[in-house]
Amino acid sequence: MSFELPPVIEEPEMTIEERVQLARELSERQETFPFHGLKEGSYELLKTADAEDVYGMTTPTDLLLARCAKHGIKVVLGAHPESGNAVALPGDSDDVVADAIRLEHLKLTVGMDPKLWMLIRADLRNAAWRKV
Repeated sequence: MSFELPPVIEEPEMTIEERVQLARELSERQETFPFHGLKEGSYELLKTADAEDVYGMTTPTDLLLARCAKHGIKVVLGAHPESGNAVALPGDSDDVVADAIRLEHLKLTVGMDPKLWMLIRADLRNAAWRKV
């Protein structure tokens, strides 16, 4: 018995303008989304960043993830919205400096908000040059 794989759907590259518009829309909705966890490998990267935070400027990863699990996540624009920079925060936070999680670290799951899915995918494509 042989099985055929479904065709691979090529997603077009999102322009910076489209990304800014999508990030702005999700941010302005002020909606919290269920937190489905981090993609594979991201937890270790974030824990390494914890160890490098000698000034204590960010919330420790384990505490941040517990808050995301409890309160969900929301999308907010970064300091330079025109760049398309958006991050996830716990639903109970407005602190972009201490509580931000880059969207590229979020796990993509079936059934999540389609616009959030698209924004995470766009962030993943732009993440190759970033460290954390």
